[in-house]
Amino acid sequence: MKVWKYKNYKEYLDTQIDFTNQKLANNAKPSWVNPIDIQALTGYIFEYNSDVKFGLCHGTRRGLEQTEFIETFSKLGNDVEVVGTEINPEAAEKYENTIEWDFCKVKDEWINNVDFIFTNSFDHCFNPEETLDTWMSCLNKNGLCIIEWTTSDTQCRAGDPFGA
Repeated sequence: MKVWKYKNYKEYLDTQIDFTNQKLANNAKPSWVNPIDIQALTGYIFEYNSDVKFGLCHGTRRGLEQTEFIETFSKLGNDVEVVGTEINPEAAEKYENTIEWDFCKVKDEWINNVDFIFTNSFDHCFNPEETLDTWMSCLNKNGLCIIEWTTSDTQCRAGDPFGA
């Protein structure tokens, strides 16, 4: 396990915002998420908890994850609120169901109130243990935390500070 060392929180924040801006400006792959994967996860979440009402997608850049979850739950006859968090304020303003938020932090109203958390951006956290503890505090008794992880997530660099 490797974690990039920043001088301070501001350097982390600025680096993550710059990283996202570069990807958006260069029309980088819009999302690492395959819609078929989200559809399968939606089915799994619904089978596990058919009363699912609220989910979080952390580090969503363009917001495709939450859009796919919302649409797929709707096809199952469930009206599920899914909010994406994005540290970059410009992205949060541009994309539906997205709020500007550092996923390493928690909103009080999320504590014990989230049915599922999904991310493919865990490699963007600068304190993985604290971030996981934060996320776990949000999940209700039936809550699920789903972290998509690939072999590319083993690298540790300024834009992807956690590698394992």
